Amino acid sequence: MNWNNIIEFITKLWNNVFIKVLVSSLIFILLWWLSTIIINKIRKITIKRGKVDKLITIVIFTCILWGIRIFLILAYASTVGIDTAGLAALVASTGVAIGLGIQGSLANLAGGIVLILTRPFKLDDYIETGDVGGTVEEIKLFYTNLVTPDNKVVMIPNGTLANDVIINYSRKPLRRVDVVFSISYDDNVDLAIKLIEKVCLENELILKEPTPFVKEQEQASSSIDIVTRVWVKNEDYWTVYFDLKRDVHKVFDANNITIPYPQLDIHAK
Repeated sequence: MNWNNIIEFITKLWNNVFIKVLVSSLIFILLWWLSTIIINKIRKITIKRGKVDKLITIVIFTCILWGIRIFLILAYASTVGIDTAGLAALVASTGVAIGLGIQGSLANLAGGIVLILTRPFKLDDYIETGDVGGTVEEIKLFYTNLVTPDNKVVMIPNGTLANDVIINYSRKPLRRVDVVFSISYDDNVDLAIKLIEKVCLENELILKEPTPFVKEQEQASSSIDIVTRVWVKNEDYWTVYFDLKRDVHKVFDANNITIPYPQLDIHAK
């Protein structure tokens, strides 16, 4: 076997433009396919192990994948004889033109990067921003999807979200439930306060520390208002909120304490 002849034959074959483009294209497609499969596989394994935040994992592996793809495109272009310097200049000028046309999208992209880096919320957090509130379902580079309590999906541009006030109700493990109960001026305020305190102590979901706060708040035009503040676990907030209203209403009825309605006294002369 004459290796020199084999090498010379391969060299001549490779110098054939059609063969070069065909082989380069096949290798390009193969490497593109393999890189996509391998990166996605590693990403799924990393997410499954749960050692790194899911969102950060997705962003990092997406950047790695596109970095590999850009390298493959440049390598392919160089191999088949395309001027990469001219290609880079074309991409740059095209990028400027596109950038001018999609300034809003670029603002959303920048906002998405800011949200990923600062992480004011994560997946499954309940947040409010502007006049919208919901559970974070998905955080993308351009939009963040919220699912409202009535199961609507709201897509908020990240540029707007990054520059607006964000209230995160899920960040802390504890939340305070604030409820105001109104009683008539003819009722015993001290008794009403004691009854509310009893309801709070009997509710197993209400934390005993910090101690429930029950005090007279205001002498309104038609009622005496009693403010009640109790601390609960985040996930128990709405359960305690509605249970507290129901149980206090029951104990008020049992002790003949009235819940007044707006009224106006008129004195005729």
